[in-house]
Amino acid sequence: DVANTLWSYATFGASPGRATYEALEAAAERTSSSMKPQNVANALWSYATLGEAPARATLGALEAAAKRTARSMKPQELANALWSYATFGAPPGQATLKALEAAVARTAQSADAQAVANELWSYATFGEAPARATLEALEAAVVRTARSMNAQDVANTLWSYATLGEAP
Repeated sequence: DVANTLWSYATFGASPGRATYEALEAAAERTSSSMKPQNVANALWSYATLGEAPARATLGALEAAAKRTARSMKPQELANALWSYATFGAPPGQATLKALEAAVARTAQSADAQAVANELWSYATFGEAPARATLEALEAAVVRTARSMNAQDVANTLWSYATLGEAP
């Protein structure tokens, strides 16, 4: 319910009032240990879309949940989680980033064009290419989804390759 409430505010483009925001943060922190992959990704995405990273304790709790659920995340959930951290301006801790990266490598073959572009954009924004196996999985996904990419996906993908010093 917490993730859905945050998602609703973000989708409508309206930030909750300060007291509501703080109550939602406390609830997100309190319930993060029972969140499912979609809840984690939606909560992270919501904070990033609202333009305000949650407090350190809430972000830490959501990071622990991301690490715990990464293995079960779908491509869009992974893309949303990585995009959120990139939008916050900092990657998650190394253990969480490794868990997310392993899941990206595993699911790249089923990711859609936007998810692939956003995952690449996130790594480029972090300033660090993923492991070679993950990059190769994403490259194969680019080849597979290129015809369905929109202009934003193409731009993000090419910028990512340029930033990471990789040839597409």
